[in-house]
Amino acid sequence: MRAKRWLVVLVVSTMCVAATVPSAAQVNRATISGTVTDSSRAALPGVTVTITGESGLVLTASTNAAGQYTVPSVPVGTYTVKIEMTGFKTQVRENLTLQVSQTLRLDAELEVGQLTETVSVSGTPQIIQRETPEVGTTVTREYLTMLPLSMGGGRYPETFAYKLTAGVEGGTWTSRINGSPAFSKEVLLEGASVTTYLSGHFGESSVSMEALQEFKIQTSGLSAEYGRTAGGVFNFVMRSGQNQPHGTGFSSIRHETLNANTFLNNANGRPKARDRQSNYGGSFGGPVLIPGVFDGRNRTFFFAAAEKFRVRSYVYGAPNRSVPQLEMYDGNLSRLLTTTVVGTDALGRPIFRGAVYDPLTLREVNGVFVADPFPNNIIPADRISQISRRVGDIAKQHYAPMNDALTANNLFPTQNTPEFDQNQWSFKIDQVLSSRHRLSGSLARNTRPRLLLDAGGIWDANDSLGGPLSTARRQVINSWLFRTAHEFTISPTLFNSLIVSFNRMANPNRSAHVAAGCGAMIGVGGVRQDGPCPRINWGAGPAGVSFDAIGDPQDDFQAYNSWGIANALSWSKGRHFMKLGVDLRGNQLNTRPLGNLAGTFNFTAAQTGIPGVNFVGHSFASFLLGGVQSASVGVPLGLGGRTSYYAGYAQDDFKVTPKLTLQLGLRYEFQPPAIEQYDRTSNFDLTVRDPLTGMMGAVVFAGDGTGRTGRRTLVDSDKTNFGPRLGGAYALTDRTSLRAGYGLFYGANVFNGFSSVPFSRGFGGTDNISNPLAHTSRFNWDTGYPSAFVPAEIDPTAWRLGGVTHWDPDAGRIPRTHQWNANVQREVVRNLTVDVGYVGTRSSDIWAGDLANKNQLDPTYLSFGSNLQSILRTDADAQRFGLPGLPYPAFAGGQLWQALVPFPHLARNGIGLTTFNAPLGRSKYDALQIAVNRRYTGGLTVYGNYSFSKSLQNMESALRNDNPGRPADYYNLDLEYGLSDFDQTHNWKLAAVYDIPLGRNRRFGASMPGVLHAIAGGWTVSFISNYASGTPLRFTGSAIPGWNGRGNRVDVRNPDDGSLLAGFDSSKFNAAAIAQGNYADHRWIAPGLIVDHAPFTLGSAPLVLDVRDPYFRNEDVSIQKTFQARHVKIQLRGELLNALNRHTFGGIITNVLDARFGQITSVSGNRQGQIGVRLEF
Repeated sequence: MRAKRWLVVLVVSTMCVAATVPSAAQVNRATISGTVTDSSRAALPGVTVTITGESGLVLTASTNAAGQYTVPSVPVGTYTVKIEMTGFKTQVRENLTLQVSQTLRLDAELEVGQLTETVSVSGTPQIIQRETPEVGTTVTREYLTMLPLSMGGGRYPETFAYKLTAGVEGGTWTSRINGSPAFSKEVLLEGASVTTYLSGHFGESSVSMEALQEFKIQTSGLSAEYGRTAGGVFNFVMRSGQNQPHGTGFSSIRHETLNANTFLNNANGRPKARDRQSNYGGSFGGPVLIPGVFDGRNRTFFFAAAEKFRVRSYVYGAPNRSVPQLEMYDGNLSRLLTTTVVGTDALGRPIFRGAVYDPLTLREVNGVFVADPFPNNIIPADRISQISRRVGDIAKQHYAPMNDALTANNLFPTQNTPEFDQNQWSFKIDQVLSSRHRLSGSLARNTRPRLLLDAGGIWDANDSLGGPLSTARRQVINSWLFRTAHEFTISPTLFNSLIVSFNRMANPNRSAHVAAGCGAMIGVGGVRQDGPCPRINWGAGPAGVSFDAIGDPQDDFQAYNSWGIANALSWSKGRHFMKLGVDLRGNQLNTRPLGNLAGTFNFTAAQTGIPGVNFVGHSFASFLLGGVQSASVGVPLGLGGRTSYYAGYAQDDFKVTPKLTLQLGLRYEFQPPAIEQYDRTSNFDLTVRDPLTGMMGAVVFAGDGTGRTGRRTLVDSDKTNFGPRLGGAYALTDRTSLRAGYGLFYGANVFNGFSSVPFSRGFGGTDNISNPLAHTSRFNWDTGYPSAFVPAEIDPTAWRLGGVTHWDPDAGRIPRTHQWNANVQREVVRNLTVDVGYVGTRSSDIWAGDLANKNQLDPTYLSFGSNLQSILRTDADAQRFGLPGLPYPAFAGGQLWQALVPFPHLARNGIGLTTFNAPLGRSKYDALQIAVNRRYTGGLTVYGNYSFSKSLQNMESALRNDNPGRPADYYNLDLEYGLSDFDQTHNWKLAAVYDIPLGRNRRFGASMPGVLHAIAGGWTVSFISNYASGTPLRFTGSAIPGWNGRGNRVDVRNPDDGSLLAGFDSSKFNAAAIAQGNYADHRWIAPGLIVDHAPFTLGSAPLVLDVRDPYFRNEDVSIQKTFQARHVKIQLRGELLNALNRHTFGGIITNVLDARFGQITSVSGNRQGQIGVRLEF
């Protein structure tokens, strides 16, 4: 309660100051500070500092008694600074560019003279960083527009973060900063978080690149203004209108004719894959002008941007899916019948492999089941189900096999997303209300319709949706990002800002055939008719012939909302620049699950086979007869998850001396556990006794009422989240600075998954039909679905209904990261700096429920060996193994390992136990990071860096249930801690933009004739190159029966030469043998050194070994030709991605049981080209 009271006081006291102004957090702004002296270096108090922007924005400040001034919250852009005082000449500095989150040091020495005399100061201010300890990279507008960027899947500005910034790896989905797990960073747009349901995920809601001014990747040394992150911050700033109208337009395309063919296509004589994408858009901004009515110059500005990306790419390879031959739908399954005898029945008749038996003839003879086969494997027409016949009619129309084979006779696209559009638009308005008040607002929309084929199934190549029985899903994600801000200059030394934000993402997950009425065409009674087809699963075929599933009843919808209010009060007093702020946020995840209302129907071979006889019967035969083995229909339960965040901070930038600045801050964060809107949350509590079996472990329920806990949350809140921030910057000389910083950060308590609550058993009904007798059908679907609806019930024995989730008792503890850095920066020559730094992070308490496998067998019981699978029918059976008896009477028939786990009643019934938010994850990262930055000089801009790093973790991702293969042993989690999957020891990143010095306004050819200039002048070359060590490989061995389901480790034999690698020679790679086992020329790993563990033992090696895949090399190049006439610039550009056509060998098989273990099985990478035109005015 004390933490809450402290927070309330902080919120109220800060908000009261700004109660009359709806006002933007300064994290997306810049600051100018400095010291003004006279020629004797004596401080000058009372000097007026005026900053004027291109929009006419005027900001003023006065120096204090120490001659120091600070101008906070300056929008990103270009400015003129005027410094004036009576008795001294006025000093003017023009064309000062301010970047996001920058603190620019601008000192001045005034000369005695008349105020009306002006001294113009030229040259760039000091470019070394001497005011803050922050480490990061700014991606300027020049880089955004001039560097090559792949348009594959749309333009994503944050791609530059991974290509340019030291310590930042991954992509728009799984990004990592300085060794932090994926989904743990923060992303800000206009000073407000974009997080809705996944921490720091911006890829599906990003704004157009045309709308961005620049962005900064802040990786270490952050002040107390920043929080709710375990790794760093991506800080985006949108463009604003100016007094002069300005805009852009662009169009670019990608086509396979511009690409090189892939390595494997060339090797196999195949043509290039189709690759056709288009991207176009533009922007326009300026003052709001209504002739004769309103002139908004110097006060009202707008900026609008729009962009569209489109791809249609249906690429097919060899037939890769299996559908029945057409005669099979009419009952002719003769091609499944073989002449191979697999046994004799009780009547002495031979049993042929692939024979299909009539379930109506199933009977017992002398205690043994027998049945009569359908003659010649042909099912009579009058026995075929009417529902199955309708399915067959649809299939015959859309899915005729393309060859005579029983399998691999249907073409399925090779891409998961053959259709994808991205439509982005945004609008921003800025209003100068007065010299003391500024108002701004922005709205951005991103619509992303795409076709998803990740559920497999079959395909009709003549239908863009794959035909009515395909499993294609149509996803149309809609995102909205809204921000409004008001900034109030209370006095020359007191400034307040407040930003209010709202984000929304709507994510439908629906079959592409929802509106097709397929359900009515098939006509299964008792299920939804007005939507997609039901799901039909045909199990594996004993005859060696299996068919892919058909239909998809998916029709779900999720909506993610988040809001934020951030207020900051800044005060300049003497040598102190102080900030006091609050940061309030809320997140919602609402679900509307209408999926599976059309039903899922499962058919198996057992229904048309003979119990106890293998290799007979077929699931498709069971389907023709209409005999459903098991089925389910969805019961909708819409849930609403809620999380909240309350933070306050105090920050003091203390100018100890003109050379030394200390940054001292403290942030407090309170994030209570997630709740459900109406308290519909359950927990499998390990400390509550189950009334059905008497075992420990039963379901408990949140909320008020009979049988419920009386609490909204199921775990306690963490109220100890104080985060100190300490740092400093020291100007050792005019050209050298020293910086160091430390901070304690707390991760975001958001959903980081796709469910609003982890477990809601008891609040929604079920409608599942199971069948304990595999050889009989549960019902015939011609008679409709016989509902088995079980209503919701607050029942502690509800674990019986399926998998359960346990809230870890420490699930309320918030992940924390200790982060520090120490840097030396030197301006080696004019406009060229080198920064050498050490960065370290230590994270703990990361939520990793995967690691908490709490129903795992204790490894000491592995000494039982194969006896773990022994059947226990009586107490005497259990006592033979040292147990007092069966765990509970109904356990009879279970196996020994099931009796030995902590919760036998779950294991005996095949029910899995997962753990939610167990704070067991930890990571460690240390790196030497060297950055070189050359500002634009002589037509050349260069930025590059090198990292020498090591990353250790026991998990990879903060996304829920996204750490597969872990743990090997819950009782020894230290085995999990080791090299990160993404660890790269060496990493080089380099980018450059070079204006070829030929033509007008260039070094050579200033007086070049117009025609010659049009041909030879105005050329620019830019490139990005990335080189990195390979990432470590993870290895798996054979599973132990009854173990934890997470796989097992391997054993490693020490090689004589210390290397586990085989000495792969890429020149000997044979594409024709890519699927061949034990192929020596494809070996990356030496044989016989990494081996499977002994039976019923745990492997001794860590999951991730210091055995790495091949290193990474890539170069992207852009060539641009610019035509300029006055204020209009037209640019033609061509870009080559992977310009040197490098091939990366990979797909290394790491399962020691695979015949291809240790072999290279894939080759990726080919040069891709794109061309475009760009207009700027």
